[in-house]
Amino acid sequence: MKEILDMLGKLPVLPVVVQEVIRSLGDPDVDAAALGHTIGRDPVLGARLLRVANSSFYGLSRQVATPQDAVMVMGLSQVRSLVLASGLAQALPDHGNGFDRKLHWQRSFRVATSAQALAKRLRASAEAAFTAGMLHNIGELVIDVCMPAEYAAARQAASAQGIPLRQAERTALGFDHTEVGAEVARHWKLPDVMEHAIRCCHDPAAAATAAVSASVAIACLLDDAQSDAEAPTVPELPEALRAVVPIDDAALLACIPDPEQAAAAASLLLGT
Repeated sequence: MKEILDMLGKLPVLPVVVQEVIRSLGDPDVDAAALGHTIGRDPVLGARLLRVANSSFYGLSRQVATPQDAVMVMGLSQVRSLVLASGLAQALPDHGNGFDRKLHWQRSFRVATSAQALAKRLRASAEAAFTAGMLHNIGELVIDVCMPAEYAAARQAASAQGIPLRQAERTALGFDHTEVGAEVARHWKLPDVMEHAIRCCHDPAAAATAAVSASVAIACLLDDAQSDAEAPTVPELPEALRAVVPIDDAALLACIPDPEQAAAAASLLLGT
């Protein structure tokens, strides 16, 4: 754990707007209009937000011209989550050691979208599910930023030996990316529900204890199942998750985003 905590001190300083968004996540009385103005003060994040908001992925009934408009049309929760993800992608540099940031955030966006849809069906917090989905593998980025050579070796070992990445991480580093991600969430003072979801995103039994965590864990499994599938498919879910998520396969399929539209939206969010 000491190694993880030491790593957090090496993280780049987040943009001021992102810090404001993070602080607002735990504030039930946040002034939505004021936060929209704050986002607008960062021209890069504001522009990325508007590009995503006006993309075909969201299919809004009218064009969104300002971050304040985005808050009004899309809702504060959606805007906060998108700005947070975009700001983190901007703040965490790419070492060029084989860790594909674009693929990372595309997957995160798909998982977040599915988790949000699942949470709505479970009458849980859709915002918490979307944000936790966007950040579910944030630990991977943090390890890559702070220990690039060691992490490249761990990823190579996972690929060469055909073992889960978390297993290779624990063997090489003594911890895995979900532990790091949960500590990052704690460090940033994210709500407990998001920290729990990030910690349990690949642990079905633990995730089954909370609706948001279960939504993110199932979203991860859904996304994994699409990698080699010719058509949208539902995997065999662990019994622990099936027991707490009474949703049939048709409803689960409806939670899977269109991969091309999701990839395009994620690229707009990242400015790539």
